[in-house]
Amino acid sequence: MEPAENTFEDTVATTGEITALPADDDMSALPQLITRWRKNIDDIAEIKVQVREKTKHSKTLEEAIMRIMKKNGIDALALRNSGGRVRLKEVKRPEGLGPKNLQRILTERFNDEAQATQLIDFINSKRATKESAKLVHESGDV
Repeated sequence: MEPAENTFEDTVATTGEITALPADDDMSALPQLITRWRKNIDDIAEIKVQVREKTKHSKTLEEAIMRIMKKNGIDALALRNSGGRVRLKEVKRPEGLGPKNLQRILTERFNDEAQATQLIDFINSKRATKESAKLVHESGDV
């Protein structure tokens, strides 16, 4: 008895994972690839929603814990169950250099908004660009 040939369709159908991609000129595999890609995009979007909810909940809990620790002058707390500890660590970091902040800082430095804008335009004109391709799904309403 010969072992069954492991085709792309069999691999995707049985495992849900792609282990062997079809040849670049295999047009018959394109519809299945697109369908699988769209399902992955939808799955990722759903998981991102769950991650956002968990992150929001975690931040709320973290704020409550920090508020209680600060109010009671606790900088570290040993955890009996996990054997670790929770430590209140305060860090200072510089603010971001987004367009508005950069404009404000340069205007302050030169005492001239026009000169600050001119410098930002110069910097942006000298920035290197990189080309990339991305696959985008558009709904049928377009």
